[in-house]
Amino acid sequence: MILFSLKYSIYGFMCRYCVGMLFWYHRDKERFGYLRKWQSIAFLVHLYDKKGDGAIDISAVFLPTCIEEKEWFSLISLFSSEAQVGISRLVRKEDRQRKAVAHLLSSVVLGEHTGMNYSELVFQRSAYGKPYLAHDEAPKFNVSGSGACVVCAVAPTDVGIDVEHILPLEASTIKLLLGIESNEHSGVKTDLAPLEMESFYKRWTMLESWLKAEGTGLHSQYPLSSFSPRQIDDEAQKFEVEARQSHLKPWIVESYILQRSLSEHYAFSFCRRPEQYWNNQVAILDLHELMRQFRMWVS
Repeated sequence: MILFSLKYSIYGFMCRYCVGMLFWYHRDKERFGYLRKWQSIAFLVHLYDKKGDGAIDISAVFLPTCIEEKEWFSLISLFSSEAQVGISRLVRKEDRQRKAVAHLLSSVVLGEHTGMNYSELVFQRSAYGKPYLAHDEAPKFNVSGSGACVVCAVAPTDVGIDVEHILPLEASTIKLLLGIESNEHSGVKTDLAPLEMESFYKRWTMLESWLKAEGTGLHSQYPLSSFSPRQIDDEAQKFEVEARQSHLKPWIVESYILQRSLSEHYAFSFCRRPEQYWNNQVAILDLHELMRQFRMWVS
């Protein structure tokens, strides 16, 4: 069991209260699962009571099954014009909601890290489309969303994170992602066992998190078929991946399974510099409280 100490904050996140969330943590065949119990009602923003210079902060939000459309419109109307345009360009409702939550989550967590107001957070994108905070000495961050889950990683240096909802895949899709020609007798099965499917998704999220940390995003030069991370000692969740810049030390990639329920699993991986560390904790934030506090923050 791990007791999470989390922080409550208002207006620049100066006022803090502590609340406990109890999780069951287990590593049965590389699984990272939890059973959540609220001990009191509070807004959960930031995980670490004591942040070191190399600490990585990972937060996650699960979208509820139903939120009224007017509530979404009310929230998005408070976003910057750039964020609103980016959300409006998406066709699917689910994609718009995930992008809105990703912006909400990253804004709140970065505001807590920097002490800035929302209007002071200036987001820009690199040549490859990777978002970053355009401020001197600002922390690095990365977001990802899939299904009903949105995750955000914040670190002192470059970081990448990716999450994927584990769903059954057809053999043709698996072959395509592995770079196997459809007419080859590759031996890829149509139906994979649950652990095989998890292993496939973990490898996929590891690749994406590495490419996002490098700042390139998905790239045809680095297909999944040629991605070969090296396992570190006997630690099943930690791997090394060579940095594209030869003078830098290899990246560390960690991969886990987030279990929202018995039937809803997510593979998530993050890529970090070797001097950074993570203490095996994810802050699970309540979306409604996150939205409520954001409205108070920007008002």
